[in-house]
Amino acid sequence: TLIQKRVLSFFSNKNITTDRLSFLGQTDQISHLDIYHKIDIALDTLPEQGGCTTLEALWHGVPVINWCYDHRIVSRTGRTIYETLKLEEFSTNSVEEYINLATSLAKKPDALRKLRKKLPSKTECSRLCDADHFSRTVQIGLKKMWELFCEGSSVSVLDLADKSL
Repeated sequence: TLIQKRVLSFFSNKNITTDRLSFLGQTDQISHLDIYHKIDIALDTLPEQGGCTTLEALWHGVPVINWCYDHRIVSRTGRTIYETLKLEEFSTNSVEEYINLATSLAKKPDALRKLRKKLPSKTECSRLCDADHFSRTVQIGLKKMWELFCEGSSVSVLDLADKSL
């Protein structure tokens, strides 16, 4: 396809051979999740970041290098996930940090192996997988929005992490 040709050309210009690249077509869910066992490090996408994809990767022990490139939510998804996991070091602030982190991690196979072993349990034990907490937080948010609506008030941002709600 045209996109594959562009990607191959881009990497070829960086002296990366085509045998190091894989293009995967549509797969069933089991095959899709199994692919994570063949990935060492994932690079978060731009301009739209992965949400579910990032969580799937972490659940399967694959670190995702994130670049929080501005203040909009499409740029902050990965950072929010990593803040929740207390792994902020995997969210970078510039393209240089993004490249350096990915390169550095790739050069440390022992550290990468240890990280990959801890990511699934760290993800599973986090607030990201706490359905009861999530449900309570949504309930609080809906209740607060209803109260504001009934009062005739409006807010541009409702911070559900604010304990005063």
